[in-house]
Amino acid sequence: MKKLLLLAFASILPLCSLFAQSSYKEYMKLAKQGDLWAQFELAQCYQNGSGGAKQDYAKAVRWYEKVIDGAVDDPIIVSAQWNLAFIYYE
Repeated sequence: MKKLLLLAFASILPLCSLFAQSSYKEYMKLAKQGDLWAQFELAQCYQNGSGGAKQDYAKAVRWYEKVIDGAVDDPIIVSAQWNLAFIYYE
């Protein structure tokens, strides 16, 4: 049973990587069109070095600031401010 689970997990890993890269590209496309949630997700990709993006705090800061500047009465602004503060704290 353990071998079967290990084999199933190993076969899923390449798909996860492919999905992550395609999601990064989709976030970038939508973020450039002004989608706040995509901008937030893209910032997180840069902050964590995930989703097919290399870790880049400067780019993460830039995208979080776009979210903060563009959000009006949207709860995402609090998350963006929190994550931005965390980057500056580090």
